[in-house]
Amino acid sequence: MAAGLGQVPVAIVGDLNTTIEESASLRDACRNGWTDAAAAAASKSAQEPPPTCWAGAAGTRIDLCFLNECASQALVDARTADPQQYDIPTHCPLFVTLDMRTAATPKRTHWIPAPFPRKAPLKNPEEEKGALEAALRQKRAVGGAEAILRNASAVEAIEGSQREAVAALKRQRTRRWKDRVQRAWNSTDRGDVYRFLAGSQESPSIFLRRQDGTLTACPKEIDEMLRGPEAWGGIFQRYTRTEEPQWEAFKAHYARYLPAPQQMECKKIGAADVRAALKKMKKTTSPGLHASVRRSGSATGDDSKADHV
Repeated sequence: MAAGLGQVPVAIVGDLNTTIEESASLRDACRNGWTDAAAAAASKSAQEPPPTCWAGAAGTRIDLCFLNECASQALVDARTADPQQYDIPTHCPLFVTLDMRTAATPKRTHWIPAPFPRKAPLKNPEEEKGALEAALRQKRAVGGAEAILRNASAVEAIEGSQREAVAALKRQRTRRWKDRVQRAWNSTDRGDVYRFLAGSQESPSIFLRRQDGTLTACPKEIDEMLRGPEAWGGIFQRYTRTEEPQWEAFKAHYARYLPAPQQMECKKIGAADVRAALKKMKKTTSPGLHASVRRSGSATGDDSKADHV
């Protein structure tokens, strides 16, 4: 299929779930003009490409990028990312850089995926403290800021508590994200992870129109508006504010639509009627909570389901 495209750059990239050494097809591809981008880039520095998958104790290189002859001429670099920098379970991203200006052929451009989720860098507390002190000194130099110096410790404490709250929230969100990705990755359908990396999932924004015509996206306000007396609350709890309708008025208005009542015929039930009903029951049928039934033994040859009630 790639050969049918002509002299154009072609790259085959993916998690192939096998190494080149274990696949005869991949070895044949390398012998027939396809270039392993990671191996070619590592060979420039006389090194071996690092593993990309850590499903077991020993890493394997199963995330591969193959370039045809035209694309291999544009190869600039290929590197495996540090797994500590990305919240992706098991696998490490493989980045391949191509200089397409070196390939003098018509090119077809495609959309690029969303960036990998990168961990937020940890801030140096000493640098933050120094920046705060510098800002305080600048305010004092502008004028009338001696009070700021006296309250510097209080300001620093407030700023520190705010930063800690934001950091705790970020850690909580990061932990939830990692747990969600891990559950999705361990499930039978990993489509959610791939769709997120491709940037094809869009979170819908929910808005509700207020009575004055403006819009709100606040979940609490939306919940109150939907539950309020002017929304569903006024329908499902209609009679919490108004008097319930009376049966006499309802009957007088809708009597012509109501079916005429009919007296049910009832007769007394005797033991013979009960035995006749029990004989129609299956052996697996429950006799009921308050019934006392003695099953007849099969040795007697009696097919009745019960002979005593």
